[in-house]
Amino acid sequence: MTQHYPTREQAVRLLSYLPTRVDYDVWVRVISAIGNTFGEAEALSILHTHWSDEKPNETARKLAQRIPSINFGALVNIAKRYGWTPGRESLPNDHDKQNSRLLHTHVKQNDVPDFDVEQHSQPPLYDAEGNRLLRVAFNQNIINKPNGSIPINNKFYNASARIEVLIAFVTRIGCAFSPSQFVNQQGEYNNGADHRFWCDRRSTSWVGSEILALDFDGTMSMEDFKQSAYYKHCVFAYTTPSHTAENHRYRAVWVLPRFITEQRAYRAMVKKFIEYYNADSKCKDLARFYYGNSNAIVMGGI
Repeated sequence: MTQHYPTREQAVRLLSYLPTRVDYDVWVRVISAIGNTFGEAEALSILHTHWSDEKPNETARKLAQRIPSINFGALVNIAKRYGWTPGRESLPNDHDKQNSRLLHTHVKQNDVPDFDVEQHSQPPLYDAEGNRLLRVAFNQNIINKPNGSIPINNKFYNASARIEVLIAFVTRIGCAFSPSQFVNQQGEYNNGADHRFWCDRRSTSWVGSEILALDFDGTMSMEDFKQSAYYKHCVFAYTTPSHTAENHRYRAVWVLPRFITEQRAYRAMVKKFIEYYNADSKCKDLARFYYGNSNAIVMGGI
């Protein structure tokens, strides 16, 4: 997976969305984010394209005292608060807005009254270019649906992937994926920053999910699905190997606005979608994984 590094132009563009005067905490976080990404001289030059010192050398002094744990993603998230929207190659902004309404309607109000968005979920991740990163698990040892019996719980690893990477892995390579992430057998977790260990794909090892996937096994034609209420919020759908012209079998994928870490809330969300579409009830399984299909017909996609 290609690593994208921030550029000066990207930093200047993000800074331009911020007011010329911000709260002290925001000011410190922005300085730290840029200072930890670029050299001090370059970082100071970038910061001075937008902010002027009110006291002599105050930006340079704060840059020297910057918080080492804050990275460029902090600047991305702060710029979003002030109106910056990621490019078209990431998830469209209306997906987040509409799915946020679905999250509240189907989880907080109806099924899990004590669900707290801040406490029971995590904010989305973005790469240096502001593209949404989706936390999933892949198994590149399972390509398409195998004919024989193979170990299906081994070699799943957590990954943080852009939506177009997820689509490519699943519908071009045919890689198996889980819409959730998991700890490993020692209870350790990473969100896909590295692949140092295999995750333990079991419901008791579930960490969270920001993807909702449903299987349609002949219950609704693809044409009818495209006319359904939630299709416009679906980021992509693809046919499974058993799909035929007479019997439509496919899988649809939605992206939630946040990474849900409360099992009851995630199950409630999936349950509502299953009931609405009369989809496969097995999709409620927290450890569920799905086969890819390198010969798929793909609907939607970014």
